[in-house]
Amino acid sequence: MIDLWNRLELIFAIPEEVFPEIEIIGLSEAATAQIAEYVVQNLRGVSTQFRTFSSEGQVPVLSAQQLVSGVSNGELIGAMGGELSISRFILPEMLFIFEEPGYMIIGYVTGLHWTPIRLIALFEFFRIVIQTNPQAKIELSKHFFGENWIRVFNQTLKSYLHEKE
Repeated sequence: MIDLWNRLELIFAIPEEVFPEIEIIGLSEAATAQIAEYVVQNLRGVSTQFRTFSSEGQVPVLSAQQLVSGVSNGELIGAMGGELSISRFILPEMLFIFEEPGYMIIGYVTGLHWTPIRLIALFEFFRIVIQTNPQAKIELSKHFFGENWIRVFNQTLKSYLHEKE
C-alpha cells in the first residue's frame, strides 16, 4: 500500500494556521450533483452560505435537494463547511466551495488534526469523485503550493487511485 502520510504529511500537517485549497475541475453537471449530495449527506456540523449567481445577498437554502440542484446547475454559488464523514472516519474541518458549474474547491484546516488514516479517508473521497466523473482533475491550488508539491501530490494521487483497481 502506498504510504500517503510519508509523501504528503507536510501538505496537511502544516503547523501554521492556514486554510489551503484543493481544486476539483471538469465535473459534469450530474457529477457535481452527485458529489454535492454526498457531501450534504455526510457533512457534520454543517454551516452554509449561498447566494444566487445574480444577487449579492445570501439566500436561504431550504432543503438538501435545493442545494444540490442549485450548485450543480450554477444557480447557487457558495460554500458549506464542517467535518466530512467517509467510511466512518471523520475528516478535519473542510469548506466545500461551489463557484461555478463543474468546479469545486475544498479548503481544509491544517495541523495536528490530520493523521494517516484521515488522509487515507480523504483519498477515498477523491476516489469517489473520480469514479463519479473519470475526466475530473483534482489538484492542489497553485495559490498555496509550489510546482514541486503539486507534482508530488499529483503523482501520489495517481498511484493511489490505480493501486486499488
